[in-house]
Amino acid sequence: MRAGQKGEQSTSAAGPDESLRITIHEMSHRMETINPRIGPACISFRDRRTSNPDGTLHPPKQYAKDQFVRPDDFVDVYVGKDYDAPT
Repeated sequence: MRAGQKGEQSTSAAGPDESLRITIHEMSHRMETINPRIGPACISFRDRRTSNPDGTLHPPKQYAKDQFVRPDDFVDVYVGKDYDAPT
């Protein structure tokens, strides 16, 4: 499986079981590009879900090489991806 975005053009090469998931994922990135309010709303949602009672965020956890997530009981751990975590 491989997917990525270059500028405004997305690329994807995956097996049939992953194609729909990747397509939806990449379309989400496209929607973020078109509507600049979506990205901050998603980050706000993630931060609310991954905050301690005192308001501090859960520490990032490494998900893949150079990728970190904020752990929670998301349907998929990737929902908690932290794009600003130190790499």
